[in-house]
Amino acid sequence: MPSRPDLFPPTTSTFQKYDLTPAQLDLVWDMNRKLSRREFDQFIETSRALGLNPFRRQICAFVLNEQSSKKRQFVIVTTIAGLRAIADRTGTYRPDSRAARMTFSEEAKNPRSNPHGIVDCIVTPFRFAKGRWHRIMGQVWWDEIAPIRHRDDGETYLDTRTPWPARPRGQIIKCAEAAALRAGWPDDLANVYSEDELDRARVSDLTPSEVADEAKKSRLLERMQPRGTILIDMCDGYGLSAVPISAFHDRVSEFIRSYNDKKLGELLTWRDQQRIAFRQFFVHDKNAGLDLKRQFEAIETAASKQPVEMANGN
Repeated sequence: MPSRPDLFPPTTSTFQKYDLTPAQLDLVWDMNRKLSRREFDQFIETSRALGLNPFRRQICAFVLNEQSSKKRQFVIVTTIAGLRAIADRTGTYRPDSRAARMTFSEEAKNPRSNPHGIVDCIVTPFRFAKGRWHRIMGQVWWDEIAPIRHRDDGETYLDTRTPWPARPRGQIIKCAEAAALRAGWPDDLANVYSEDELDRARVSDLTPSEVADEAKKSRLLERMQPRGTILIDMCDGYGLSAVPISAFHDRVSEFIRSYNDKKLGELLTWRDQQRIAFRQFFVHDKNAGLDLKRQFEAIETAASKQPVEMANGN
């Protein structure tokens, strides 16, 4: 009879902190529009603190009784994939080598509330401790875990708003595994709902909802002002124009030359009105920005030598 192979503990997985980009935050918020700004911030900060990714469905947020302000309840749920990820990160987790064990009973069968007659389910993943692997048992009972609803006439049925009617065995297996993971790794899987985790996870001056808002604003601005351009009013009757940075110096220089000596005051007023555009251009091209500054300084000198009426074009 062949000997059983030795089991060696896996290497510990290091905690890899991730962060969503502003665009990804915006997408996550679009998927969770029922949340308030505060709830969304709490959801994202909890995800960061636990190292779980909403895009991978490792963590989800739900609002219960959203139609009632008195009964409304915000809940953060770590999915079975998230629980496995946290346990695996400790380096002491190994999945159950056997299929889940379920007990069935003909007496427990009900076509609507328990079609298979499931009584309970047991899952036993392994945890490495003190030099060897130990089985951790997770057991759940159908009548305690299944979302069974009761009608006034006494009939019972599985909540159709959940996946339970479609895959009852799969759902109770996940619940049993979750119970085992919580029992075997209590320190790592505790405080999923605690706000204490959030205060230590601050990584930005902006909250996640504010970052998502900024992402929306950036996309709107991108439509109005393509990248590599500067918005400026060239007084051509078309309002603000998106002038390419590479052509900005030449366009402004040409605009300056188009003014005659009788309207220097108007030109300086226009410069002051477009000061934000000039500041932006100076950041991109300091030398060209200094050249425009010298041109305007020359105009200021010329305007100071003219009578006020002439400088204003009168």
